[in-house]
Amino acid sequence: MNLMPSMLRSPSLNRAFMLAACCMVGSSAMFSLMNSFMRLASDTMHSSLIVSWRNLFALVLLLPFVMRAGIATMRTDRPFAHGWRALIGMLGMQLWTYCIVTMDLTVATALSFTAPLFTSLFAVVFLKEESSALRWLCLLAGFGGTLIILNPDLSAANMHGFVVLFTTSLWAVAGMVVKSLTRTEPALRIVFLMTVLMSVFSLPFAHHVWRLLTLHEAALIFCVAVTSLVAHVLMVKAYSLTSIVSLMPFDFSRLIFTSIFAYLFFAETLGSSTVMGSLIIIASAFIIARRDALHRTQKHTG
Repeated sequence: MNLMPSMLRSPSLNRAFMLAACCMVGSSAMFSLMNSFMRLASDTMHSSLIVSWRNLFALVLLLPFVMRAGIATMRTDRPFAHGWRALIGMLGMQLWTYCIVTMDLTVATALSFTAPLFTSLFAVVFLKEESSALRWLCLLAGFGGTLIILNPDLSAANMHGFVVLFTTSLWAVAGMVVKSLTRTEPALRIVFLMTVLMSVFSLPFAHHVWRLLTLHEAALIFCVAVTSLVAHVLMVKAYSLTSIVSLMPFDFSRLIFTSIFAYLFFAETLGSSTVMGSLIIIASAFIIARRDALHRTQKHTG
């Protein structure tokens, strides 16, 4: 049986799924490029300053699209959901920026693939979704893959790796909130309100390092803002077209894009432990996704 059997039964659903898959791959490419620009900016900028200026640049870039759509279209009946998503996103962005400037991009990206595992874990623990021995086995195997990547000890580098794991747990929560928002909110509203609120939330973190940017820094932050906005718009569009579970395999293309950019910009290469751990994490997440998709299909068909 296919991972997306119900998707392929009608041409319209098939077209929607293919568009969602393309959006997700495009989003992965943009996120990978964004991370590279942030690493380049970190040569002269504090991570909190990068996040704060990134949000302000993104807000300016969004304004023409908001004015064209009409400011009234940005009103929402779900302010708390948007606020919760922005707060989680801001914390995740602060931590993620710190991680990618203190460790190899490929290692950080490989560890970030634990986000689907956290999503599955939270669904069982907090949403009381049905669990099984297979799901728990895959979760254990997936988190075992992170240990292979980290080869854990108490060194500073490995402690950064555990910060990545905490960050991906925040992403898992944010992903569930975004999926909920897409049921009632258009993509532009979600991204605009997220950017406005994250701009406000991030300012206190950058207060102690705040300063104006040089021309070179401004160019890099502009690139960060553009790639981040495009990535978020594509991701939200993909989420609105199909389930997060169905899109999960395409999100793993981030490791491919990150490996290419990390090699071109920073001469980083994938280590054998990173490759092995990544394969275990990806396989575990894929099996859980396939099981959940089949379970939903069987539930809907009787």
